[in-house]
Amino acid sequence: NQFQGEEQSLYIQHLNTLHKVYSELLTTSNKRLSDLESLLDFLQSLQNQLTWLREKENVEVGRDWSDPNINLANVEAYHDVS
Repeated sequence: NQFQGEEQSLYIQHLNTLHKVYSELLTTSNKRLSDLESLLDFLQSLQNQLTWLREKENVEVGRDWSDPNINLANVEAYHDVS
C-alpha cells in the first residue's frame, strides 16, 4: 500500500463506498434477473394458452354448424374433454 496518513484513510473510505455501491448494484441486478425470469415464465405460459385457444378456435370455425346431421353428442363430448 503506497498511501499513508490521511490519504490512506481517504482511500479506505472511498474503497468502502465502492464496495457498498457494488453490493447494492449486484443486489439490484439479481432482483432484476429474477423479475425477468418470472416474466419469461409468464410469457411462455401465455403463449401456451394462446396456442391452445387457437387450436380450439380452428376446430370451431371449421365446424359446419348449419349441417342438419351434426352429431351434437360428439360436439358435447369434445367440449367436455377440452
